[in-house]
Amino acid sequence: VQNLATGYGYDWNGKRPRRADFMDYSWTGGAGVLRSTAGDLIAWTRAWRKKSLLKPATWEMAWARTVAQKNGKPATVGYGLGFIVAPEAEHAAI
Repeated sequence: VQNLATGYGYDWNGKRPRRADFMDYSWTGGAGVLRSTAGDLIAWTRAWRKKSLLKPATWEMAWARTVAQKNGKPATVGYGLGFIVAPEAEHAAI
């Protein structure tokens, strides 16, 4: 297809970028697969930045690292409410 935009992956064996594998977006799943328009993504980003999507307490939960059980003892994991939350250069990263 002429002028087809494609994504990229990384070829760890060849140590270089490669064309990403095809994904069938006729169905979506809960693991971050989204279908949207550019306009909807802009609206989502604006609402996200204004923190108008969730209640303040829910925002706090989204950024808080979860305490789970590991071998019967509490263990902090780098997962908030739907986000991977981990330190990156002394800042929270998602």
